[in-house]
Amino acid sequence: MFAIPIDVRRPARARAGLLAALRAFALAAVLSFSAGAQADPVELQRIMQSVRGEHAGFESNLLQAYQDLDNGQVAEAQQGFGLARANTTALSAALAELDAEMDRSMQAGEYTDKRALAIAVQHGKNAKKLIDMIDAYLQLMQNQPHPFTRALIDSRRPAFDSKIEQLETELAKSQA
Repeated sequence: MFAIPIDVRRPARARAGLLAALRAFALAAVLSFSAGAQADPVELQRIMQSVRGEHAGFESNLLQAYQDLDNGQVAEAQQGFGLARANTTALSAALAELDAEMDRSMQAGEYTDKRALAIAVQHGKNAKKLIDMIDAYLQLMQNQPHPFTRALIDSRRPAFDSKIEQLETELAKSQA
């Protein structure tokens, strides 16, 4: 690739200077791609913005469906559960995309705090499991609303909210 002739007849001091320059160049190249390099957080933030938007839509649609159900408007409530379910499906997909992007960042060394990124990955996986459970419960509510299924949804929502909050906190730490 690059031919740098090293003349063995040169004095040792001149050869040492050339080797030191080559080592410095190699070290600079390695450090520029090292694990301590800060990632461009644009893609992760784009996905998190999608998660936030779908989360807000889910909460809004779910509360409207609950209100319709409480007012005896079962057909409207079932439609609302369907809309909330569309949000949970989109949330699940966005969390899967986020997981893949965090994994890519981990493999590429695009972080400033590896531990925080690893914790963010776990929170993301847990949030996805919770939203997938809520999605299954919403399917039941869409078909046949029942107080027990409603209680199951309501019992998972605070845990999901907490995991999303923890995910955002750790993700921010990993990129700071």
